[in-house]
Amino acid sequence: MNGLLALTVASLFTPFQFATGVATVRPFDALAAVLFMAALTHLNRMRSDRTAIELWILLPYFGWHALSAFTVSAQNGLRETIQIAVVLLFAISLLILKDRLNVRQVGRHLLIGLFAVMLFNAAYHIAIGHTGGWKTLGDAKLSMTFLPVVLGLFLVFRPGWRLGLILWLTTGAVILLSGERKALLVFGVLSALVYGRGRLVTMTAMLAFGAQALQLFALATSNAYLTRQIDTLFNPPTTDLPLEALARGGTVESLSNAQRIFSLRLSEDLFSQHPLFGIGTNVYVHYVQQMFPYAPAYLRLGIHGEFQRVTVENGLLGLGLYLAIFAVSFGRIAALIRRLPRPARRTYTLAALVLILPCLVSLSLEAAATRSFLVLIVLSFAPDLMRRAAEMQGLLTWRPRPVRTWRVPLDDSRSSVH
Repeated sequence: MNGLLALTVASLFTPFQFATGVATVRPFDALAAVLFMAALTHLNRMRSDRTAIELWILLPYFGWHALSAFTVSAQNGLRETIQIAVVLLFAISLLILKDRLNVRQVGRHLLIGLFAVMLFNAAYHIAIGHTGGWKTLGDAKLSMTFLPVVLGLFLVFRPGWRLGLILWLTTGAVILLSGERKALLVFGVLSALVYGRGRLVTMTAMLAFGAQALQLFALATSNAYLTRQIDTLFNPPTTDLPLEALARGGTVESLSNAQRIFSLRLSEDLFSQHPLFGIGTNVYVHYVQQMFPYAPAYLRLGIHGEFQRVTVENGLLGLGLYLAIFAVSFGRIAALIRRLPRPARRTYTLAALVLILPCLVSLSLEAAATRSFLVLIVLSFAPDLMRRAAEMQGLLTWRPRPVRTWRVPLDDSRSSVH
């Protein structure tokens, strides 16, 4: 079961998919159904006193996301409803299994899976003659953002793990050659957290050293693409060009940054017109293609960032439901850490940061459909997974909640014998 759960998650980062008339089918969809069927066999072993707040807090936003899609068209609504149904199968499976998972085994299997995907991505690009810039496999490249999270969690709990250091350096080298800026940002922050152990001075020094090393690499490499990617990481381009000028191809020194600037300008206009309920799920892409058919293809993509997309497409209502997931999860994580013995609190606080910060970076800079929903599920269930890890370490002991019984006081006058 632990291996099946890890395989289901890792499958989201494989480049394999099949387009149908309604939706795009990925291995994750089939594996989520298999995982759900397997989890049902453990249904009678769930702890009866556990609440399902981690699932209930997801449902309002998922429901509004799908309902908003139906305001556009029935096909659009059906596609999003199917997608929500699939991720809910995964969430329900996790709810059933969360108290019996071996989180260490799940992490080990997931680490192997993501590492294999990352190496496959690198090998594919090397085979076609790319010595740098390994980003053409859109799904596979995202493994480089989340692999450091899984490996970082191992290193937080095993700070002297020598093999972990080798894997960490290998991952960093592949990320650097890929030119994936989000992954570079995540890797740099996690390097400071994991090896700085939360000490502010040490972490600051490591980040400064890493930034200087990146800039020196940009000067030394002969790969113009990597040089440009690193330069835009430290000096993101800005422009005062109006929206129409951007649509006609202005500010193209970084296509990704140009698209972000364009979508941000357009999002401001759309949000001001539909602030409460938004323009509807998936409407942004259709709107851009209709209003700016002459714009370059890289500008006619979806919004790069879930927080921005939710605000524009689902409005303030959707954003409120979205942020509630984070508020509940962070509150439950803080409460869990307070329950731990004092010596363990620092380690679990670091683990929480290693998990949370990359998720926030990914959701802020990427809108990747099913993966974005999976990130929400992981964040919502994070307190339970951390509690399970603490139980396995003997730091917490599960005690069933006492069952309340109501006692009716006896009337002495009626019970007396005359």
